[in-house]
Formats: sequence, C-alpha cells, structure tokens
Amino acid sequence: MNKMYQTFIKPWIEHTRKERALKVQLISGVLDHAQNDMVGRLLKDDGTPDKDAIKRLFGEVDSDGSNNVSRSELEKIVKETHFGRGVDSDEAVTKLLHDLDVNKDDEISENEFVDGFTKWLNSNSNQAASSKSSSHEPHQTWEEVEKVMEGNQTKGVSAWLEALAYVFLGIIMLSLLAEPLIHSVQNFSEAAGISSFFISFIIVPLATNFREATSAIKEASHKKSSNTSHTMYEVSHVPGSSQINNSVDS
Repeated sequence: MNKMYQTFIKPWIEHTRKERALKVQLISGVLDHAQNDMVGRLLKDDGTPDKDAIKRLFGEVDSDGSNNVSRSELEKIVKETHFGRGVDSDEAVTKLLHDLDVNKDDEISENEFVDGFTKWLNSNSNQAASSKSSSHEPHQTWEEVEKVMEGNQTKGVSAWLEALAYVFLGIIMLSLLAEPLIHSVQNFSEAAGISSFFISFIIVPLATNFREATSAIKEASHKKSSNTSHTMYEVSHVPGSSQINNSVDS
C-alpha cells in the first residue's frame, strides 16, 4: 500500500496541487493586468462582473478585429502580464486557451471570452471572500492523507518483516516435519500393502480429523436428545394434557 502511495498517489497529489496553484496564479495575473493596465475595473459597484467592461477588454485584445481572439493575441496579453518566476509563457497560453476556448477551435469568440472572464471574476471574488475556508480544505484533506500514509509507513515495514519471519518459520517447520511423515507413510504403505496415494489422501486425513468428526457427531446427538426431551416436557405440561391421559387410562 505504501509503495503504491509513493509511486502513484503522492505524485498525482503534488501534480494536482501545482496545476491548481498555477491556474489561480494565471487567472489572477490576467485579471490584475486587465484592470490595472487596460480597461480598468471589471466589476460593478455591487461586486458582480461588468459584462460591458469585459466586452471592451475583448475589443482591445482582438487587435485584428476578427471578432475572435487568436492564440497569438492571447500570447501578447500573457507576455505583458507579470506572473513572476517559474511561469512559462507557452504553457500559460495553452492553459488559458484551454479554459476559455469552449468549442476547441483554437480561437476565443466574444461569448466565450465574456463567459470565461465572468467565471474567473466570480471565482476570484469567492476566493477573496473565503480564501482560508474554501481553498485550504482540499489541501488540508490531502495533507491529512499524507500524514496517515507516512505514519503507517513504519508500521507497514514492521508488519512486512513480521510476515516474512512467519513465512520462513513455516518453511523451516515444514522442512523438518515433512520428511519423517513421508517416511512413515511409505513404511506403513509397504507393511500394509496399500497404495501410498490412498494412505496420504484418504487414511491420513480421516485419522487427523477423526476426533473433530466424532466430537461434532456427539454434540449433534446430544442437542437432538435435549431437544426431544424439552419437547416432551412442554407437551406434558400443556393445559388439559392430564385430563387426556386420565381418560385414556380409564
């Protein structure tokens, strides 16, 4: 179990964390750049996304006026955004395009752009309002899983060693006891003139299980006799049974 965790589960957890953190960083960076350096505030006074402002942003990003944002136009915005170290621009463009391009035609239409930025703004607002309660719960859950798995690592090793010790002990006992038993079966077979196969698979199992079989039969017989006695006792104490017996005797 620990080997499977180290090989598959833990790398997947780390990859998922990095992907989530990178996506949050990219979206926050693009939104900050758009609001600070391009069209200004993208939210209304009540905190909801301003779709008119998002459409104006779309018009600025769509530099060639094709009513679609191409990969190269999105790449220009990414390069103008200061994400900091560790962010590859090509990877950032690919992830943002994947999130915005719903119909997967490698272009972002105005509706896709507005819907995508609306989703980003709502998500960003929710994270700002309850960042500790919402964003740390999945991390805390996976951290608890890691602690449990790492805590069981030592126990798992000791359990494996103990199991191997029992296996080797069983092999040693089998090696010591099997040969005398084989010789005894062969000697009995030669003396009685009976096939060793018959002795090994019929007589020996019957002999080893005879005691358990007789005990089970005796117990079953005892239960049957007890049930019979109990039944007769109940019949004899049924109301009116004495009158029936007297009438039969008369």
